[in-house]
Amino acid sequence: MLRQGEDAAQALKVGDNVAPGDVILASAQTQIQIQGADGQAATPHDWVVAAADPSPARATRPAATALAARSDLDDVIGAIERGDEDAATAAGLTGGDGASMGEGLRVDRVIEVVTPQAFSVATANDGLSADVAATPPVDDGNDAPVFEDAPNANFNPATGRYSLVTNEDQSVSGQVQAGDPDGDALTFGKGSDPQNGTVVVNPDGSYTYTPRPDYNGPDSFTVTVSDGRGGTATALVEISVLPSNDPPKVDDPNADPATGNYNVTTEEDTAVSGQVKATDADGDTLTYAKGSDPASGSVVVRADGTWTYTPNKDFNGSDKFTVTVSDGKGGTVTSTINIGVTPVNDPPKVDDPSADPATGNYNVTTEEDTAVSGQVKATDADGDTLTYAKGSDPASGSV
Repeated sequence: MLRQGEDAAQALKVGDNVAPGDVILASAQTQIQIQGADGQAATPHDWVVAAADPSPARATRPAATALAARSDLDDVIGAIERGDEDAATAAGLTGGDGASMGEGLRVDRVIEVVTPQAFSVATANDGLSADVAATPPVDDGNDAPVFEDAPNANFNPATGRYSLVTNEDQSVSGQVQAGDPDGDALTFGKGSDPQNGTVVVNPDGSYTYTPRPDYNGPDSFTVTVSDGRGGTATALVEISVLPSNDPPKVDDPNADPATGNYNVTTEEDTAVSGQVKATDADGDTLTYAKGSDPASGSVVVRADGTWTYTPNKDFNGSDKFTVTVSDGKGGTVTSTINIGVTPVNDPPKVDDPSADPATGNYNVTTEEDTAVSGQVKATDADGDTLTYAKGSDPASGSV
């Protein structure tokens, strides 16, 4: 810009005339060459160059007084904006390169933004020039990616959000689609994690979401797409996890944590008792019942999960039965109770039809002064070899 007087300024163009005492206002990336009327380089004492530099140093010449760059430039532009006075072009009514401004026209604003940066002014011996080094911001015109997935029923084009539904304890997969106005290649990545599950996002925008065990309710995560040039966009994926009935689970430190089964031992001919304990993730009331009978004994199972097993007489070995737990809504779990019956030594048993079966005793008769003979017969449940011996003497005879 060219300042002529206290409050008059106008754009400076190639071919414009500059008079002694005029002030040239220059900003970043500006170079000015001034020539005299004879085509030779003008002497530096006829003009002043004021640069937008807030430092005390400024260029001055005897023919004019330099302006304090920043404050002077603000004053000039302020006067122009207030419309204090009209001004002709630097070259009069007809400027360089055929440009002209009619009388009564004025410069409203210079198409140059002066920012509070530091500038330097350099002068040469044969002329006056201003070289300023600054790099203004340049918009490369890159447009950010846009999510566009209209055929997808799970995508809302008005909000740019995805909405999916899955059942409790069930994973769900999908894919986020986007386009780039500049045709840049796009890559996708996880923007944020869900609070009630996990998600894996692949570079092509496909993803798999898995809710945490037994969770139902809302959840969400984000997917970010990038064009590799600084342009990004983020899509919200909302998940609705529907509740489903969870079966009971045997939850007892006395049971095998992997199978929910129990291992119990008892001695031969000895009953044993216990209890199956289960929990329900949905808080349903649980009931217990016998699922199957043991092969070598009997069992009673009560509604609270307690049970009593009685092995068959003289049985030893392995036996088992099952208890079924129900939540009343179709959810069940079955626990197997494995019974180990350890052997004990069984005494022999008089097993003779001639003996009293209830007592194992014999009743024999003979005449006075006449001997009588017989045999005690017994068996052993364990198969042991039996030996016989007199246990007591008769009171009125000998044996």
